[in-house]
Amino acid sequence: MSDSSVPKPIRDVAAAVIQDEAGRVLLVQRGATAPTFPGCWGVVTGFVDAGETPAGAVGREIVEELGAVGRIVRAGAPFTVDIGPFIVRAWPFLCTLEAGSTIHLQEENQRYEWVALADVFSRPLIPQLDQDFRALGLL
Repeated sequence: MSDSSVPKPIRDVAAAVIQDEAGRVLLVQRGATAPTFPGCWGVVTGFVDAGETPAGAVGREIVEELGAVGRIVRAGAPFTVDIGPFIVRAWPFLCTLEAGSTIHLQEENQRYEWVALADVFSRPLIPQLDQDFRALGLL
């Protein structure tokens, strides 16, 4: 029996919703061995490390997961999601890739696609991805 009076830990996660000049969104598909949501599509995300800002984390995660350099266009309001063992405080950022950046997938993602905003939700997605888009005013 668990003690519901014990608060769950909060983990800060930075999320990069990356758009190109045509308004398409970059989606990445998590690999079969990804630690969370294998096979699902989502955006570049990652935990904010100790001493790091969410904006710093989103830039680091773009480099780590895509091998590319990103630029923050704007930040959305953070929101929380209970994912079971802890609560995620998500920090959404609308980003672009620096001119000339080439994507070379790293880390846990197996594929990527540039997708029209209207088609984003036609595939299996990580839970609550729509909240990132809403926080950035894209939905």
